[in-house]
Amino acid sequence: MRWIPLAVFCVLLTARLLPSAAPEPVSDYEKLLRANGVPTDSRGLLDFLRKQLDFPITEERIEQLIEQLGDDRFAKREEATRELILAGRVTKTKLLDALKHDDLEIRSRAARILRQINNDGLSVRVQVAAVRLLAYRNPEGTVSLLLKQAPLLKSEPIGPVMQEALSLVAVRKGKADPLLVAALADRNGARRYAAALALLRAEATDALPALVKLLADEQRDVRFDIALELTRWQRPEAIPILIQELGEPVTPRHGQAEELLCRLAGDKAPILTSGEAKTREEYRQAWLTWWKEYQAKVDLGVLKRPVQPLNRTLIVLLDEGQILSLNSDNKERWKFDRVPMVLDAQPLPGDRVLLAEYNSNRVTERTREGKIVWETRATEPLVAQRLGNGHTLIAAKESLSEIDRDGREVFSWTPQPGVTIMRARRLDNGDILLILQHGATVFTRLDIYGAEIVRFPVEVGTSGGRLDLTSKGNVLIPEMYSNRIAEYDAKGTVVRQVNLEQPISCVVLPSGNILATSYSQKRAVELDAKNKEVWEYKRDTKVTRAIRY
Repeated sequence: MRWIPLAVFCVLLTARLLPSAAPEPVSDYEKLLRANGVPTDSRGLLDFLRKQLDFPITEERIEQLIEQLGDDRFAKREEATRELILAGRVTKTKLLDALKHDDLEIRSRAARILRQINNDGLSVRVQVAAVRLLAYRNPEGTVSLLLKQAPLLKSEPIGPVMQEALSLVAVRKGKADPLLVAALADRNGARRYAAALALLRAEATDALPALVKLLADEQRDVRFDIALELTRWQRPEAIPILIQELGEPVTPRHGQAEELLCRLAGDKAPILTSGEAKTREEYRQAWLTWWKEYQAKVDLGVLKRPVQPLNRTLIVLLDEGQILSLNSDNKERWKFDRVPMVLDAQPLPGDRVLLAEYNSNRVTERTREGKIVWETRATEPLVAQRLGNGHTLIAAKESLSEIDRDGREVFSWTPQPGVTIMRARRLDNGDILLILQHGATVFTRLDIYGAEIVRFPVEVGTSGGRLDLTSKGNVLIPEMYSNRIAEYDAKGTVVRQVNLEQPISCVVLPSGNILATSYSQKRAVELDAKNKEVWEYKRDTKVTRAIRY
């Protein structure tokens, strides 16, 4: 990260905790910490976080306690439950595995502990405030403390905050921190990864030779994640590592690798036709051939420029059970059918698509031919969103959950009794946008810990699909029965109105135009800043979703 003026730096640090205009950010951190009895001086912060993060529990002890959850003696079960809750997020991975245990008592107690860990929002906010205030002050010992917690840095929600903090303190006086440089050769893969990611994101150019060596790291995770960052640094030696990943079984890495490679290759990019092992190997070989032919001509600088959409449009025809992709001339690139009641769709790299299949009680990832390459069961899903970490956010009427590639739940949120979810979306910073119904309908924005940031009434008539924000941070709401798309600011004031008959979905394009669908008019339409129609796609059946990509 380049040097940032102090005022801007403080605002960035508090982006998630302080969603609207607020007093001096550092003061807000201190206020929250003092209210919870946490010292705010540098030494006090270090001591507090050591106690919080250095909970004396080993993996072996966690495994023992999980087995103890099924002990014949109630007191022993309760003892194990209390200790696992006290240990907190460090136990999360093992507890997720325990959800598949043969013992029903162990499964139910593991689920209960996970819910308590996930819902312990106040303690997490206190930890986040302490970590960010520590990074702001950066006393001696900060890097050492954060680096020691490397195994936790991929654990939501505190892990990413700690990794961010490590990146912010990775460079001192223009030089990479010596502890982080030394950690690049650490025997622990998690520590190598954490140090490398921090240095790369801090743009520590003096550490570049040591960072490049990690492209040959013995651990696949380390190799690949470093290759992703070095590709963004425009280092050509990282490209073959990304291509190698394409021949492996489908994981969240494929989407990240393909996104970067497709940006580099443009219309020369090979096309994946299925998820079968043989096809994936052919796909990898096609990319290797492309790299061999074009590596001297590829402009890696394109990765530093804003993403340019390919001007394709994904269309959902609800009544036909049909998904199709259009080119810029509205001609069909591909289509498949026999997928009833799709309420949400998201284009993915490699010409794949993620679908929320309401009637089929599942979320699927499909190829352009409609072949399923990944799926997970979900009761009447309204929303399916692939996140940047490779996980999938799924919303149903009474629950919101985030699952990993193996179908394990890593986050959940449940509305109050009697309140139902209609629409949802998670933002890059972790905030969640929701349309909730409890008699009337309201727009609600939650922070990463489930705390409400803002709420105001809206008029939404149909369920399913996501919400979108403008470049100013305003939310677009398709108000079907008012025959308008309303743009609301953070206070719930309508700042723009677009008249459209029975709109049921709308998104903001990079140009600022709005792409919407009309239920009664059976069409998708693009409107410019003056509400003038500049594009249309019309059918004799309902056009319920339109996404430009």
